Amino acid sequence: MQSFRCYFLDDRDRIADATMVEALDLADAVRRCRALLNGDDRRGRFHGIEIWQGVIRLYTDESLAEPALLVPS
Repeated sequence: MQSFRCYFLDDRDRIADATMVEALDLADAVRRCRALLNGDDRRGRFHGIEIWQGVIRLYTDESLAEPALLVPS
C-alpha cells in the first residue's frame, strides 16, 4: 500500500479539507478519494479533489462531485 494525501477543493478550487488515503496505486487512490468526496460527510460541500504523494501533485479533478461520474483507471 502507498500513502496519498487527498485534498478536497471548494468552488474556488482552493483546498478546503484533506485526508490521508492508503491505496494500491494512483487509480485506487482516485477511486477512494472520489468515494470520500461523495460520502455523506462531504457530499455537496466540495467541488473536486487533488491527490498528492509527497510534494508531487498526481491528479486533479475539478468537476462537480457527482456519484455517477466514472473514475479513470
